[in-house]
Amino acid sequence: HGLIEMNSSEKYMGRFAFPLSSGVYKLHVSHPVHPGLFATYYDGEDPSTLTTHVSSKAQPNIDFSMAANSKPAVSLTAGQAYSVRWSGFVRPQYAQVYTFFAAVETAVERVKLWVDNSLLVDQWADLTALETSATLLMGTANGYYDVVMEYKHSTGTGAEQGAKLSWQGDSVAKQTVGKM
Repeated sequence: HGLIEMNSSEKYMGRFAFPLSSGVYKLHVSHPVHPGLFATYYDGEDPSTLTTHVSSKAQPNIDFSMAANSKPAVSLTAGQAYSVRWSGFVRPQYAQVYTFFAAVETAVERVKLWVDNSLLVDQWADLTALETSATLLMGTANGYYDVVMEYKHSTGTGAEQGAKLSWQGDSVAKQTVGKM
């Protein structure tokens, strides 16, 4: 029998006990894949240093735009800085190079994007453009590739806010990353 748990870096770790007799054993590990992305909202600017979150929810995609004084999660503190970590999977229809686009609405927002454990976009300290792109070869058609996007709004909910994650390939027009 065994145990699989998520550690503080949101990576899965496993411990398993096997009988003391010699032999060949098979281990089957599965992870349910849900459509869309899972969003975790934090009070504060850096989700990697926060241990508690204020809210979590499944979302079909990353494509939000909100007016000043709006809150993307009801439990966020009004007017305070906040951050969001979205995680899930993308499933490309074709094996090819894809371009990922991470966008924010204003110059005070920041974003990071990892796909298949590769940091593709890092606009956390400095913002060079409202939309930044990077490419990645996805060599397995219909395979699952993990995606994590982090977003922060340092001036809080009192200003305009928004983020969007899109992708495109030679065989796929630019579209919002979302339900598989």
